[in-house]
Amino acid sequence: MTIQNIAIIGAGWSGLQIAQVMLECGYTVTLFESLDDVGGTWHPQLAYYGLSVHFPIYACAFYDFPYPGHHNKLKKLQAIDIFNYCKLYAKEKLITPLITFNTDVTHINYYSKNNNCVVTCLDKTTNKTYDCTFDFVINTHFNAPRVPSFPGQEQFKGKIYHSNEIKESTFQQIVDSQANVVVLGGSKSATDIALIFSERNYDFKWLLREMYLFYNYNFLFYNVKKEKAVSKINFFLSLPRLFLISKFAFIRRLALYWLLLIGCIKRPGRNSFDLRKFHGGVLDSYQLSKISAMHNKVYSSVEKLQENVIVLTNGAKLDCDVLICATGCDTFSEKIKLFSDGKQLAYDEIKGMYEYSVIADIPLLYFTGLTGVSFNGPINSYNRAACILKYMEKVPSKEQLNEIVEEHKTGKPKHFLFDGSQDSAAAFYSSVQTLMKNMCTPRDLFKYSYNLFFKHCSEPYGGAERYIDSKRMLKYKKNL
Repeated sequence: MTIQNIAIIGAGWSGLQIAQVMLECGYTVTLFESLDDVGGTWHPQLAYYGLSVHFPIYACAFYDFPYPGHHNKLKKLQAIDIFNYCKLYAKEKLITPLITFNTDVTHINYYSKNNNCVVTCLDKTTNKTYDCTFDFVINTHFNAPRVPSFPGQEQFKGKIYHSNEIKESTFQQIVDSQANVVVLGGSKSATDIALIFSERNYDFKWLLREMYLFYNYNFLFYNVKKEKAVSKINFFLSLPRLFLISKFAFIRRLALYWLLLIGCIKRPGRNSFDLRKFHGGVLDSYQLSKISAMHNKVYSSVEKLQENVIVLTNGAKLDCDVLICATGCDTFSEKIKLFSDGKQLAYDEIKGMYEYSVIADIPLLYFTGLTGVSFNGPINSYNRAACILKYMEKVPSKEQLNEIVEEHKTGKPKHFLFDGSQDSAAAFYSSVQTLMKNMCTPRDLFKYSYNLFFKHCSEPYGGAERYIDSKRMLKYKKNL
């Protein structure tokens, strides 16, 4: 089949970067965005109060489009800065006219006989639905808030928020009301929320099972206190971080111990050295020290909720008027109903994702948010775009993909299949391997890391860049 007409769900930095690659390679692109502007996670409507980027400016840049101005490229940006940068990129690259804003994608129906997908959209301004047909659909969404359901929740008289809902006005209302606050979770968003309460000297409880592990920003990039780039020696000392994506668990663990020993990775709280609690988040030394000094951490889990109390599994009770769940977001959002040849698919019955990206029953739907193939930022999406282009060269049939799922169940898989059982490092390993087996060599991987941490510039994998260049050249020759 020939793919020409592509739908991209989401106009955050991932959707924008992938859209630009597809346009340059000659595809027709339409983007659907639920909000009223680009930016995704960094849009003011989604960004929580206190959200900043993990990485330096240069690591957050679009391909061949550096962040404007004469800022120190090693400093971090706030959410509003990235939002404005995304707007500028969409405008300069003429992507904005291709975006349908204030529109939710509600259904995706794959038809194997026609080899296409029918996308049902809801225009939120008119509340009307309409259908569009596409050859291929790319879902870049990764912002469906994950809020747990708790036993006894119906009896709870307090308020439950997801961290994404904590805007400056909401935060101020909570502070003014002198509410008993409990922050739930140990991830990057939990640390951000905890820090803004701490800056106000506000008394709160921080409930978590284990604290996540974090890269030390001052070790890898920039010494905030001394206002200078870190020693290049640190780059070589931290090279074992490349082994965090080894397929062997004991090698990943040894690499983790070394990185903890030299201070490249920190754990600002109790942690059992569980690699599932390491998602590549980055905190600077000031943030790490503040979090380490907090004595309000409670290590347990929620057993049930009562009127204004959280009962913990260890038997303790926490007074609570406001529960803030910093429990992450999902790639899979059940507000998008999936169908294959008219049969609805249940999200909880999806057992695996081919190459971490494709549901077997819908070969023409590609998810980008389950795992990365490089450090965060638009360059990760540029590398991912190369994977998508390669996949579109020869899309497997529904039957072929289901055979791969069955093959995986035998314990002797020949293909990379994500089944949710791996820790984040193992997931990252498999996704990088997916790219490497197609177009990226170990040398490319080392050079990418060398450029990022030693030369302080963010460039795609060499193999991915060469592959996309070849696709651009094909378009150029066709136009001659």
